[in-house]
Amino acid sequence: MHLLGVESDATVAQLAGLTVENVRSYRVRRGIPTAASKRRGTPSERTGTEARAPSAHLRTNQAAFSVVVEEQAGRQTYAVVARDIAEAALLALQCVGAHGTVRAVTCVAPLLAPASAA
Repeated sequence: MHLLGVESDATVAQLAGLTVENVRSYRVRRGIPTAASKRRGTPSERTGTEARAPSAHLRTNQAAFSVVVEEQAGRQTYAVVARDIAEAALLALQCVGAHGTVRAVTCVAPLLAPASAA
């Protein structure tokens, strides 16, 4: 599930372990309206920008995932690039070792590639 423009920037930031400003900036650069503006049907007044078409980019078969792993030192949230939730969880565990337990995996957003890279 893709959350940008569906959930609030604060919710996405909390799930992904990012600041609200990072999420807002990412969303605005890509022309994704806020969840509130979609409900109103108007461009976002919060960002001060007008809705615009996204740049010429192609979707890849990968996405950014937020993976919460319980480790000996406590819970840690990681950003992982993978094809699906299962791969994201597996990659996170491979990186932290066998001592971790995946507690949550959330798809943050699909990855885009410049059209020239296709």
